[in-house]
Amino acid sequence: MIKAVVKQIGEHSMDAKDEMIILFGEKVTNELEKFSVIQTIETDEPFNIEVGGTISFDDQEYHVVKIGPIANRQLDSMGHVSLMFKSPEGMDELSNAIYLEPYTFPVINEGTIITYR
Repeated sequence: MIKAVVKQIGEHSMDAKDEMIILFGEKVTNELEKFSVIQTIETDEPFNIEVGGTISFDDQEYHVVKIGPIANRQLDSMGHVSLMFKSPEGMDELSNAIYLEPYTFPVINEGTIITYR
């Protein structure tokens, strides 16, 4: 299990109509910061998220239905991933995306605990 805490929420990062949240670690550029949720990863172990795993935002649990080929590597190196809250069917795959269900947008605030299992 890997634990992270939401440190900052960019002013353009939480639009539910986009059905996507872009997560970055603390070394995000100023320009990307506006469109990202910044997380501080508190666990020192490599990411190994797989289909069937879960990602929780406080007590809101989501199930991994698809994962892009470089998502774990991007999380390890930059704390970066695109979380998709819509079906991956018929979409061009984003190589750094994790597709989650249910397809409802989570409530995230500064201080929200993100748990990767």
